[in-house]
Amino acid sequence: MKIPKDIVEQIVVQGRRESPHEACGYLAGNDGAAVKAVALTNADHSPEHFSLDPKEQFAAVRQLREEGLEVLAVYHTHPATPARPSEEDIRLAYDPNIIYVIASLLEGRQDVQAFRIRQGTVTHEELAIQEDCTAELAFDLAAYKKVGMIQQKQKEYFAMRLRAIGGDLTADQLRKIADVADKYGRSGVHLSTRQGVEIHYVHHTHLEAARQELASAGVSMGACGPRVRIVTACPGNATCRWGIIDTKTVARDLDERYFGVETPHKFKMAVTGCPHNCAKATENDIGVMGAILPRWDAGKCIDCQLCVNTCLTKAITRDEGSNGDAARYILDEEKCINCSICTSSCPVNSWTPAAAGYNLFIGGTMGKIPRLATLLKRLIPDKQELYRLIENSLRYYQKHGRKRERFGHMIDRIGVERVRQEILSGQ
Repeated sequence: MKIPKDIVEQIVVQGRRESPHEACGYLAGNDGAAVKAVALTNADHSPEHFSLDPKEQFAAVRQLREEGLEVLAVYHTHPATPARPSEEDIRLAYDPNIIYVIASLLEGRQDVQAFRIRQGTVTHEELAIQEDCTAELAFDLAAYKKVGMIQQKQKEYFAMRLRAIGGDLTADQLRKIADVADKYGRSGVHLSTRQGVEIHYVHHTHLEAARQELASAGVSMGACGPRVRIVTACPGNATCRWGIIDTKTVARDLDERYFGVETPHKFKMAVTGCPHNCAKATENDIGVMGAILPRWDAGKCIDCQLCVNTCLTKAITRDEGSNGDAARYILDEEKCINCSICTSSCPVNSWTPAAAGYNLFIGGTMGKIPRLATLLKRLIPDKQELYRLIENSLRYYQKHGRKRERFGHMIDRIGVERVRQEILSGQ
């Protein structure tokens, strides 16, 4: 029997997780080549022997048949003994036609052996552990990447990138993701830096089945390659004391309009509630940031100077006044970054928003050649104008961007002022 090294490692990981009890499961595949390990419950919960739960066992066999796979072997681990059948293994062997694979977890060695056990007689079976049995496999990788299925360096396996708009998933969706990771992956998920969830180690033969199960809970696939990716967002004014805008609605609107749209290179959008910039609007191709312009009300001010002390950019200064006049507070709009610290911190509400809206940034990117985004327009008053400028920006990039050239690098090539004026005017 042939078994990929990755599957051996999967069995070992399961064994260590369930130690000191023996771990067990099925090896499935076709024509003597295993392509999947199906972890099952050791109903005995014992460090010396195992038995399979009948309901779980039958469900696994039924699922494998639906996938066109057959059970090639029953595997189990020996937490503290070598990889050879124990007296209990020989006594409990129930099928003379099945191969029994034993993985020893003794420290300092990786020992995996295969046997047949017939009427108490043990015969050794040849087991070929293959470093890379997938070199000849052919995939339409571009088609897979388009729907968020990314081939791993273990070529037979894929990471499934899931679509969580603004980082939001329901409890039911999280449970389904966990179920799919258990069933088709290696019982774990990866949380990406862009609020995504990825299930790794999904065998290529299981991608569609896993996708359908996720879809049954409303979990759809993400994206990879040269197209608009998942829109990220902070919690915004729904729960954050600093939040100025409803980030989640904007994120959903942008996702509905643009997710998966083809572009010269990857294209990322982020919506952040205020200039604290938790969602990193300035590191994305399109960055939307909640913004206000504060206004001072002299009649309410108690001259505590808290606004001066908390303004990070020193945009607020105190004028002592003259001839007995009361002190005045002056806002330098060039220094103001449109945050809400002064309006949120003032104990008597002498600082209030004179205007509120959106700051729009374009051309941010990290990666090998980082570039912080360019401010396209400040204090956009409404979503209609915001969405018009985002539309102009994306179409401009589609028209002028070169293949594999990020939006920000295109801006630098053409010239910041020219790009800004042409996007603002809709050229």
